Amino acid sequence: MDDTQTMFHDFIMRRVLPGKEAQAETILSENFSQQSDGTTNSSNIEDAINQLKALMRPESLRDFDKATSGFKTEQERGSDMNHDEAAQEATTRLMKPDPEDNLMKRA
Repeated sequence: MDDTQTMFHDFIMRRVLPGKEAQAETILSENFSQQSDGTTNSSNIEDAINQLKALMRPESLRDFDKATSGFKTEQERGSDMNHDEAAQEATTRLMKPDPEDNLMKRA
């Protein structure tokens, strides 16, 4: 896992419903593997986001939506932004302090 993947992994795992950790790990592992071998596409990303969202604690959905909005934007723009750029954009959002909703403080 690269640094961006590790940060996203940790972000997700802190917010997943109890008992759903193994499912989340499997989804993340498959997605990261696709990224590594260059087979990621917007459909894979959308599927992973939807699967992960179903595993999130209700109080974490806003954080999840905010963190994954760059990936969704990629799909909406017809993949003008590549996956690495979208991942970097999402990571930047995770690290940027937000006075209304600091993603790094809430778990």
